[in-house]
Amino acid sequence: MNHSLGQPPPRCPYRLSALALVVMVSACRPPPPTPPPEPAPPLPGPILRMEPVAGDTAEAVFAMDPVTLGTTLVYRARSPSPTQSLVVPGSSPQRRAVRLDRGSLSGPLTVDLRRGFSIALRVRIDGQGDLLGSAGASNGMIVAVGNGYSDGFRIQADTPRRRLTFSIGRPAAPYSVSVVSPPVEFGRWLDIVATWDGHVMRLYVDGWLVAERAMTASYTVPARNILTIGYANAGVGSLNMAFERAELFTQALSPSACLRLLVPDVVPTAEFVELWDSLAVAARRSKATEEELAQLDALRSAADALPITFRLAARRLEAELASQHRNTARAADAYLDLCDHASAPSGWSDGAREELRRFLREGATAGWSPALLDRLAGS
Repeated sequence: MNHSLGQPPPRCPYRLSALALVVMVSACRPPPPTPPPEPAPPLPGPILRMEPVAGDTAEAVFAMDPVTLGTTLVYRARSPSPTQSLVVPGSSPQRRAVRLDRGSLSGPLTVDLRRGFSIALRVRIDGQGDLLGSAGASNGMIVAVGNGYSDGFRIQADTPRRRLTFSIGRPAAPYSVSVVSPPVEFGRWLDIVATWDGHVMRLYVDGWLVAERAMTASYTVPARNILTIGYANAGVGSLNMAFERAELFTQALSPSACLRLLVPDVVPTAEFVELWDSLAVAARRSKATEEELAQLDALRSAADALPITFRLAARRLEAELASQHRNTARAADAYLDLCDHASAPSGWSDGAREELRRFLREGATAGWSPALLDRLAGS
């Protein structure tokens, strides 16, 4: 076919430009893989770790880190008492613990805690020990550095009320500054963490922040800087207690780090850690903000790929924040998950049952769905 001079031939309708070919080829390629979530930083390393190693006496079983302190914990007993502490089964078949009452494990402490510290312990409190506190008070020492009243710090248990008290000593009136936990369950293993960052002291039980208060005074180093597990006198009695392990840090652990100590071999995502550190502190306030409440979905999503402990922790946090906002239906749904799951730490599930009972006492079930009410009835 002839074309007029200077006129381009008609374009073929099937001819594709090079750009179009590139676009078509690119569209056929699979999308690049989604990068894995950024892992959280590793847990801080303790400056001191005490846990079972070998032997049949407390002196052989528990040893301080020789690199740090070059010493062992010495078992001392207030007469009359057996000459050896009793080694008992620990929280799992692979672990052992030491039964303490009139006796204690103690050794010199040379690390500097003035910029902040954390101490994490696993103990089982079975009741009041043989020795009472000042004026016959029913209480007992769990751990102390110094006396925890005019210097150092201590954690003790009030046995009738089953509450834990974390105190930092001060050299002048009103002397010690303290935070107190809600009642804890005796007769089971408890993971207790106490922290101070130079500004705020916090107490955790089973990875959960249970008490906090400001404490900006300087830390007073004891003249006799002795770490004692168990009975330490100082006006506090003894506990019938099994002690499995303790770790001491020269910094305040974050809320997420205290939770991670329950499953230290698991590395959560950085997103989970950031959200948890924000929301765990918010849950201690009288009421979280709407923005914080909106972050719960992101927290649960971040927990979905993690082991069950983290998923249940997210549900418990959701329950507490929802309860603050009087959304009792949402709170109850989350609490029921804790009650129904065998992997939930017993302290979490017991607390969830108590909250559900409170909802019933207060008549807070109005507006709940029939499915939720049926689930509650079957729990």
